[in-house]
Amino acid sequence: MILLSVRWRLVRSKILAKKRYLLMLEISKDSERLNGKIRPQGFTKISKRADSSRETMRKAIILSGHCTGLALIRGLGAAGVPVSIVYYDRNEMGHLSKYVEERYLIKDPEEHEDEFIDFFCSGLKGHEGSVILPADDTTLAVTSRYKGLLEDHGYIVGCSDWNVVHKVLEKIHTYRVAEKIGVPVPKTDLIQDVDKIDGILENTPFPCLVKPCVSHQYHKQFGHKLKKVFSVDEAVRAIRKALDQNLDVMVQEYIPSEENNGVNYNSYMWDGQILLEHTAEKLRMTKGGFGVPNVVVNRNIEAIKELAPPLLRKIGLTGYSCTEFKKDPRDNLYKLMEINGRYNRSGLQPISAGINFPWFMYCHLTGKTLPVFTPVRETVYWIDEFNDLASEAARLFSRKIGIREFFRPYLRKHVYAVYDKNDLLPFFKRAYSSFAQAVKKPFTMGRLS
Repeated sequence: MILLSVRWRLVRSKILAKKRYLLMLEISKDSERLNGKIRPQGFTKISKRADSSRETMRKAIILSGHCTGLALIRGLGAAGVPVSIVYYDRNEMGHLSKYVEERYLIKDPEEHEDEFIDFFCSGLKGHEGSVILPADDTTLAVTSRYKGLLEDHGYIVGCSDWNVVHKVLEKIHTYRVAEKIGVPVPKTDLIQDVDKIDGILENTPFPCLVKPCVSHQYHKQFGHKLKKVFSVDEAVRAIRKALDQNLDVMVQEYIPSEENNGVNYNSYMWDGQILLEHTAEKLRMTKGGFGVPNVVVNRNIEAIKELAPPLLRKIGLTGYSCTEFKKDPRDNLYKLMEINGRYNRSGLQPISAGINFPWFMYCHLTGKTLPVFTPVRETVYWIDEFNDLASEAARLFSRKIGIREFFRPYLRKHVYAVYDKNDLLPFFKRAYSSFAQAVKKPFTMGRLS
């Protein structure tokens, strides 16, 4: 009877949480039908809830609500910061977090830049002095381009200026700067013209990678971050597809390494000084190591602590960034993959390991006393529970990965990308979106391939 009672409580809690989630969806749908007399056309205020105990703190406005945005929301919300979210993708889940007080649904900022900026400068009243934090490359690009205008309207903008940000969004610039100061990079050639394809591929060993200069624009178009190719013909097809969409691409040498050879250098830099840093290792990835991380764990990696700071200084980044390297087994060197000029996907990992980067960033930008974090000693795994189970199941059943190895992160101290027993609605939202995308996938494969 006791066991049945416990099970009933668990089932009942899930049912109530699901009802709350469905209610939020109804609120979202209803709010879209409201006329635009008060808010600018194209923007939908989803909901608002106030907490008088937070009124003395500046609001944080998170731009985008996928895993990266959710990590920012939870890191700031747990520290008592009032959080609002501006998001443009209905598959995002961060807007349903219990920490979010205001939710605004907008159009894609890159496709509707004028409306995006007008929203902050004219439509969003009473938020002057708020801290704006981009949480993906789309919002980072637009926010950095209009950073001066946003600051003129009283906002505190948590990203570098566009003349710096474009150097990390357009990866060929990142590689060129790295080469100049001696940071190892894979051999990379830029292709902007079809006439140059044959000359470059003639001296390229296969397999190699066809990578976009601007990843988020390429991913929007094709549904993946890059293309691993095994022949000249396959490379030409991939390059022409990108160039036909006016997307510049690079041909980059393939580093024959395992999934766990990727590492992150997370840092907060100001005036050329590293104020806070954290290193981590990627243990499992989607798409055979060329997608996004599934499992990340903190590791003390001294080599990248020496490589990354000079590069960040040379580029001129300020604030938070995540610099990614991959270890090349042929020469045992860590080679630069990319720099993210905003918060990264596995952001809950350092928070759970004792370093709350969002809170540190917020305090620094708003002039509060900077928090002091003790050195990380305990191993904490970050797990994207949806991607990891989906992508590793086949490897587990085919015995390419052992049962003990697969379950190790789940049995040790860990934090999930989305699931949190005290903040369940984002989990239900992502579960729903993942199911819907799985149903649609067979019908979109042809378009994205």
